[in-house]
Amino acid sequence: MAWHLTPAWTSTQAPPATDVSNTIDLLRRTQPGRLVLTGTDSVSIATVGVEAIGNGWQLAFPAGGTDIDRWPDTLYTLRLHADLHGTRLHRGCLSHRDGHWDVAMSTSGTTRAPRTFGFTLTQLTGVCSLYQQLYGLDEQADIITALPAAHNFAFIAGVCAAATTGAGMLFAPTHSDVIAHLASHLHQRRTIVLASPVLLEQEGIERVATPNLLIDSGAAPVSRPHVLALRDRGADLREGYGTTETLSLTHFDTASTEQSAGTVGTTVPGVSCRISTDHLVEVQTPYLGKELDKELLPAAATASPWAGTGDLGAIDPHGQLRLLGRAGDQPIAGLWPRDILDALGTTLGARTAAITSQPDALTVQVLQPLPEGVHQCLVDLCASLTSLPRTAIHIITPARALTYSMKLPRPAAQETP
Repeated sequence: MAWHLTPAWTSTQAPPATDVSNTIDLLRRTQPGRLVLTGTDSVSIATVGVEAIGNGWQLAFPAGGTDIDRWPDTLYTLRLHADLHGTRLHRGCLSHRDGHWDVAMSTSGTTRAPRTFGFTLTQLTGVCSLYQQLYGLDEQADIITALPAAHNFAFIAGVCAAATTGAGMLFAPTHSDVIAHLASHLHQRRTIVLASPVLLEQEGIERVATPNLLIDSGAAPVSRPHVLALRDRGADLREGYGTTETLSLTHFDTASTEQSAGTVGTTVPGVSCRISTDHLVEVQTPYLGKELDKELLPAAATASPWAGTGDLGAIDPHGQLRLLGRAGDQPIAGLWPRDILDALGTTLGARTAAITSQPDALTVQVLQPLPEGVHQCLVDLCASLTSLPRTAIHIITPARALTYSMKLPRPAAQETP
């Protein structure tokens, strides 16, 4: 596959704030080394990232976009921010390629310290081929998102998939701009939306639904009733699953039926899945990355071909994976967080909610403060479902702005090595 972003790709409102022409020239004329890429200017990050990969560079995204110290200071580090005019390219001695990887990405650090994984170009193009099939991508399709380009999901399912299929890649400044773009381009091109909890709560999604539109829910904790409601209104909303260490793709709901709603579908070709005795999801995939330590050397390989995750799940008779919760969650009255989310779905409506459960406490995280009536209704429902006292039920909102997903920190939980 050739790595090239087509002229059709652009920002939905304005050109990139940064001029990366000198950086592109450097990537093309210099012997490939390593580049650490971070920032908020998604269009420029996509441009530079694809050029780096296409010209044989090792490309790394620091954890959270800020953890640059874990990378040696002899690398090129490029910070691309939307409010900067011109790039800041910090150059020491150029570090040559080292290690058998082409792109490195880091976990979010929700359950433990961030870990960085390296992937080969073969793995990356293999996953892009899967997205081409799942999304129906070609030169007549567009991918649009308000997620930052440096986010794993947006970079793989968006930037890389577009670069290898000829599809257009569009970045919207805000989630409401995604809806506005869709409303003004109805029926024109095959369009894939890379969504987030914020986008799924936007008004008007059902009004822009067409047979040419597919919405990938990403990491959004959306209830089964709301999935069905959107599908009934014509919105082709699909759920999928994958972790950073598996290039963010092991499952996808290709069926899009009433039966599959609330699941992340079956495994994609080449991937196997099983559930451990502790209810943890384990996968076997050719797209598993190599963990890199702080010196960026490959960590010792494990004997097992199965990779553990930090997610709890169950596989139904049709091979569809239903995510029950995160490591550290425990059932209450036989109900897992996913069961509780689905039971709250009618009351939540379009709202997404991340739930964590312990035998003596339940926490429900929503994006925005709830009206008093809805808040009380949710508390009453949770109490009825779990038999917990109302004082043990906590409805909270994020302490900081939400970027792309909803995950409640669980300091005591550990991902499987």
